[in-house]
Amino acid sequence: MSKANVERINEILTAARSDGRLATCQDKNLRRACGRLVESGKLVMPYQGLFAEKAYWDELEMRQQAKCMIKSLARMHPSWVFCSHSAAVLHGLEVSTSKLKHVHVVGTREPCGIVRFHNNRHAETAMVDGVVVTTLERTVCDCVRANGFRYGLATVDSALRTSQVSPEEFRDRLERVCKAINNGQFVLDVFDYGDGRSENGGESYARAVMIENGVQLPDLQVELYDEVDKRTYRIDYGWRLKKAYVAGELDGAEKYKRIAKERGMSVVDVIRVERLRESRCRNKGMLFARFTFAQAVAGQPLLSILDACGVPRIEGANAIPAMRETG
Repeated sequence: MSKANVERINEILTAARSDGRLATCQDKNLRRACGRLVESGKLVMPYQGLFAEKAYWDELEMRQQAKCMIKSLARMHPSWVFCSHSAAVLHGLEVSTSKLKHVHVVGTREPCGIVRFHNNRHAETAMVDGVVVTTLERTVCDCVRANGFRYGLATVDSALRTSQVSPEEFRDRLERVCKAINNGQFVLDVFDYGDGRSENGGESYARAVMIENGVQLPDLQVELYDEVDKRTYRIDYGWRLKKAYVAGELDGAEKYKRIAKERGMSVVDVIRVERLRESRCRNKGMLFARFTFAQAVAGQPLLSILDACGVPRIEGANAIPAMRETG
């Protein structure tokens, strides 16, 4: 490969990366050269004609990859309106990573590669990060209806967390959209369980499992003061019971990696600090209910942990939203 071609490809890749998208080459010779670089393992081609350095692409989280793909396809197809989980990524909403392997677009065409088309022609649109997407309210509706209660609650929580309007105003807007779609009432029922204090999709999912099983609803993001290091910490869930205060924490490697990155610490040091803090809380008579996302998904392991800490279940307390079958 000529030095000129290498330099030009590097320029194209750098410009695309700085814009948060994949690179495309109009010149046929450069496209063929990029294809050879894909074969050699230096580049990847996540979509026909779209390229990125393999090392750069592999470092991106799945949500970042999805956003990069959407922005790239929006540039290739300016008339496309992105919807469902793709619109959710642009709006900053929580969706399961399993839903990000496809790109969702408004239209009536048959699926084409990773692109899935949805007949949402009358949905209102908005511009987010230079991409035309369905509005936040319509996107919430579509994701909740597609994913059911547990993942739907995560989407609702994130919408409340990021929205610039009050929960009451957001519900009013959502209600207007729900009147024109199937299972609109289901969306509103899920929304009524929403809480913007939930910090991530895993926390929301676990709370949905608690709701489904009649667990007394916890307070969220409770602040605890540590007299030893004179700092205030937050716990994911809190139950103030007669016999003790129960602190609930969603555990997992991803959480510790995120905290380590935010604080500039190693994962080992983050775990050590967490355990020291927990031991001091236990010395004050507090109970800790630690569980993983996998235990929340399984359901019974999470419930057993909460039962062991004495968190009560209130029979019939929570009417779980259900979708209506449509023909």
